[in-house]
Amino acid sequence: MRGAKHGIRGLGLVVLAVIGVMAFTAVGAQAQVSHELHLAGLTNPNPLASPATNSPGEFLVNLGSALLATFIGEQLGKGYLLVQARDLKIECTGFDLTNGKINSSTDASAEAIFLGCVLLTHAGLPLEGCEFKELGIIKSSYLVLPILHGGVNYLLFEPLTGTNFTVISFKAGQGCILPLNNPKTGSIVAKVGALDAVVQTITFGEAIQLLVGDVVKYGALNNTAYLTGTVHISLLGSHFGQKLGIH
Repeated sequence: MRGAKHGIRGLGLVVLAVIGVMAFTAVGAQAQVSHELHLAGLTNPNPLASPATNSPGEFLVNLGSALLATFIGEQLGKGYLLVQARDLKIECTGFDLTNGKINSSTDASAEAIFLGCVLLTHAGLPLEGCEFKELGIIKSSYLVLPILHGGVNYLLFEPLTGTNFTVISFKAGQGCILPLNNPKTGSIVAKVGALDAVVQTITFGEAIQLLVGDVVKYGALNNTAYLTGTVHISLLGSHFGQKLGIH
């Protein structure tokens, strides 16, 4: 009986290990597909983008190959998502970055909880009758890929699973004129501040998205939206204080 228990336990560990490998492989495969689609101009092609081509970039840790490193991010000041076709500006004061992982030299993943979020008009006035279903909170998950566009380094953010970064939901019965459930899809790019730095600065902005050609889509009608903000990223754990390279 004791041997049987150990056999079952051993089998369970093997199964868990296989599942872990499958999950890691799935993320890597998705990263490769995302790279290929993006390089082919099939990921949210934008006719206003510059004609420069994209190519895969590389993560480095302390100037060496990156593998299984963890990282954290901090928003500097306020950031916002502006939905052009609707009089909507979603402004957040910060976020908690969780499960930030560099899985290989070519892909990473992260989850973020945006905090202190408010609903405004384009002019910055409160949007009457509209409240978040989860008060002031938006949760998103990302596949993070380093890319080069015209010789400049960027990070490309795509949905980690499926097609949605998140679904932004508002409370019913409050008189909100906007749809209550709005998927956020597409892709986002951020410009990288330095090739190697202990604290990397990445910048989101409308001009950056237009230049590279990636477009965020908001809601069932796929309204174009642009993210603006600045984020600091640094390594954690055994790599704390080491340089994060985005080449």
